[in-house]
Amino acid sequence: MCQSLRHAELAAQLSVRSVSRRMTLLSRLLRRPPLVGTWRQTDDPNISMVFFPDGRLEYRTIEGDVVQIMRLTYRIDGSEIVSNQPSAPREERSAFRMEGSTLVLNYSGEETSYKRAG
Repeated sequence: MCQSLRHAELAAQLSVRSVSRRMTLLSRLLRRPPLVGTWRQTDDPNISMVFFPDGRLEYRTIEGDVVQIMRLTYRIDGSEIVSNQPSAPREERSAFRMEGSTLVLNYSGEETSYKRAG
């Protein structure tokens, strides 16, 4: 009987720790805006976007040994990403949605999918 009680206490402690770990992870995920991170285009892995928490956005392309980086700013307006290139100011709007772990952008009726890379 004493051993059964000890097993029950250990199981309860493990359960509390498990819930605590899950809550910590959930808390971290909730603080991170959903777009922040690196996304690779599913049709062409040489194209990626990096969303930074401070509103910066880098659009990267790789051709051979050449990496081109377009530096932009972005903000979320409802279900749209509003981007702007400071060197040639003009707002561009792209509708976006999440499908599981896939980011789908719709720009002028053309949809492009990206998978989170980091």
